[in-house]
Amino acid sequence: APSRMLRARRGAFFLGRDLEIDGQSTREWMMVADVGQSQSDVSRLVDSLDDPDELLKALSEDLENNRRELRRIVASADGIQDSGDRDNTLHHYQNTLCNIMRGGVPESGYQIRRDDFIRHLEIHHRSLAVSHRAMLDGLPGTLLRNQLLDALIESGDRDLIRIATEYVPLILSRRHGDPSRPWNRFDIRVADDQGRPLHHFEGNWRDIFQNWEALALSYPDFLDSFITKFLNASTIDGFNPYRITSNGVDWEVPDEDDPWASIGYWGDHQIVYLARLLDLQFHIAPASLTTGLNTPSHVFADVPYRLRNWNDTLTDPRDTVSFDAALHKELMERKERIGADGLLRKADGVDEPLRATLAEKLLIPALVKLANLVPGGGIWMNTQRPEWNDANNALAGCGLSVVTTSHLLHYFQLLNHLLDKAGNEELDLSPAVARLLSTLRKHFHDPRWENPEALSNVDRFELTERSGRALESYRDAVYQPLPQGSPHRRPVEEIVDLLQVASAALEACLRSNAREDGLWHSYNVLEINRDTESMSIRRLPLMLEGQVAILDSGLLTAGQSVHLLEALRHSPLRSERHRTYLLYPDKPTAGFLETNRVSPAAIQAIPSLAALAEAGDERILQRDPDGDFRFHPSLINHYALGDLLDQLSKEPASSLQADRSAIESLYEDTFQHHLFTGRSGSMFGYEGLGCVYWHMVSKLLLAVQRVTTRAMEDGSPNETISKLIDAFLDTQSGLGYRKTPRDYGAFPAEPYSHSPGHAGAKQPGLTGQAKEGILCRFGELGVRFENGCLSFRPRLLRSAEFQSQAPTHPGRNGSTPEGNWIDFTVAGTPVHYRADPDLHEPTARVHYKDGRTEEAPDGKLEPSVTRLV
Repeated sequence: APSRMLRARRGAFFLGRDLEIDGQSTREWMMVADVGQSQSDVSRLVDSLDDPDELLKALSEDLENNRRELRRIVASADGIQDSGDRDNTLHHYQNTLCNIMRGGVPESGYQIRRDDFIRHLEIHHRSLAVSHRAMLDGLPGTLLRNQLLDALIESGDRDLIRIATEYVPLILSRRHGDPSRPWNRFDIRVADDQGRPLHHFEGNWRDIFQNWEALALSYPDFLDSFITKFLNASTIDGFNPYRITSNGVDWEVPDEDDPWASIGYWGDHQIVYLARLLDLQFHIAPASLTTGLNTPSHVFADVPYRLRNWNDTLTDPRDTVSFDAALHKELMERKERIGADGLLRKADGVDEPLRATLAEKLLIPALVKLANLVPGGGIWMNTQRPEWNDANNALAGCGLSVVTTSHLLHYFQLLNHLLDKAGNEELDLSPAVARLLSTLRKHFHDPRWENPEALSNVDRFELTERSGRALESYRDAVYQPLPQGSPHRRPVEEIVDLLQVASAALEACLRSNAREDGLWHSYNVLEINRDTESMSIRRLPLMLEGQVAILDSGLLTAGQSVHLLEALRHSPLRSERHRTYLLYPDKPTAGFLETNRVSPAAIQAIPSLAALAEAGDERILQRDPDGDFRFHPSLINHYALGDLLDQLSKEPASSLQADRSAIESLYEDTFQHHLFTGRSGSMFGYEGLGCVYWHMVSKLLLAVQRVTTRAMEDGSPNETISKLIDAFLDTQSGLGYRKTPRDYGAFPAEPYSHSPGHAGAKQPGLTGQAKEGILCRFGELGVRFENGCLSFRPRLLRSAEFQSQAPTHPGRNGSTPEGNWIDFTVAGTPVHYRADPDLHEPTARVHYKDGRTEEAPDGKLEPSVTRLV
């Protein structure tokens, strides 16, 4: 079609044509947008249009090649399975694809190109790349990861070894794609300027590490990379930056012109995902953790945030983080000079990073979270950022997280197992960490921690303050320049003792959050009275998140888990419309005119407000025609009210200052801002009221699966196991891929963000649901690691999954499988299941490339065999 020039109007490049199609006939066409091209590229494209048949052929071949390559990439992460349950296998394919697109996948397995690593080293530490260039150039052009590490270990350079350990040549990873957030624009980098595959990832902390948990099942030898990256990017005050990339870390910077620039530390992302990675590594390769506890091979990210002291935190728990602009500038200059390593905390007096042992890096976040425990309430969310669930973002400040308390209990159990397995008698800790550990150990021996329900509000304040003061002393120490001094050797029995008394306190806190309906609280609100030095707790409404966390905590027995799941099925969280569970129950909300209403009697009780009303001064309160009063609409929060009171108090004869506390209390009683959670309490979409949040449903499914598997292994009664299996299948049946497109309102196989009560699924693909889906699928297949052994115990696998028709490909040994079968891969190794009615216990047969076979009783491969997978 001829083109024409448009001026001062929007251009459009659409072609229109009327088509008449006879019955049983087809018409095909392609629409191609080849954008972002140079003048030379466009000139070549114009020439190619002279031969449309050849162009169509080239386009078809390119599409087929891309489909084939995409399938190969998904297969490299064990995303292709073959079973009689087509919905399950398609869902697993989609989950794997989305997990790759969110967190990346190694380009060529464990193969590393030398030159790619050198470029990565130049980005992180340019002088290291220069000083070791001769040695690096002498390496083969392509080598395996273990070969690279072995070669660099010989150099003895701790920073070179650290950077190599962290290095994962990931492709296809992209930023978090929520379009409502300006930073989160899609950014998928496929190739560099020379057309070579680009190794790159970037995203917020939780997105990257939760997806790497699933990826680790396919690439277990990279688990130490993921854990090392996690620990080295965490801070000395016990938290982590907001974003992590292949080029280092990133944090938010204050910007008055950007309402999205909100500084602060996130909370439970750190504990829960670190625990998941450690737990997996503890079962796959426990020696990699236990042998390095006293090795000072880890470093700290130097984020220019400074958490305020105890008194300032009490004054305003929502304003607790200071931004050190001078340090930020210094860090940016160091990054420009050194590379990404310039953002690491430096030891005082030397130009190298401050180092810590693995034991210290594992203990710091645990101790910091523990020091923020409010007895009976949960972990205090006082770092200006919410916990995992963004829908509760307004809780940052006065919120108490029962969810993180559950995660912390599991983390402490894991540390206890790790120390027991390691067999160390002493651990090397820095002086500041050793003092914090000793102080908290004595503090948590106070018997009041184990009976929070008997505490007075004054007792609660006293216990919380002692923890807060200990944490303040630790921060005062570590915010100062620290030399790379000699560590303090602490007996392991002291650390184990702390873990035990702290676990008892956490368990007591969790038990005090059991609800009368058989469910559990998720979050609470802390109310602080500085005058009386007391703290009280307000319970928030029911949430699904708390039920998932308590199932994952390890606190409940199998029977107690059954009781919870049966109560959950009959609770307001159950959505019969969706046949699954809501994130929060729906509830009626007050009408616009029903809010912000103050009675005349309340005004008369405060003399200065009564005087303003009498004078017709409406700068604080406006009179309604019906006689009631409303706070002025400009007073959007207590900060705005405080600014106005400061201004009015300066006026002659003003008595507002004397009534300030009463006015602030009236304002809070009217709006109850301290109970506001965010969109979970006021919106009806985006994880709000009446919404299904599919990631949380997937988390529930995984938690139920873990509880069920543990009950089977522990020999729980058959009735209990049967009820747990029913709960697992019921939860699974509520997921989108078990629904029709009409019911789901979307493509069932794809992971979606949420479904509001009034509509179908919204925000497709690339959600965290994909990670849980992958883990659940391998759990169904009975794939587990324990003590370095890979085992196959498919206790939750349904018989309908096995198919009897001939497969489209031969079995692993070259023959066509017989009988009912399922095919899948683990870490790229083909696995073939065959149902044999004569076998009562799983039996594995290993086929080697040289034709040998080997039996593995109980479906459990020995460590020597597992390492070959």
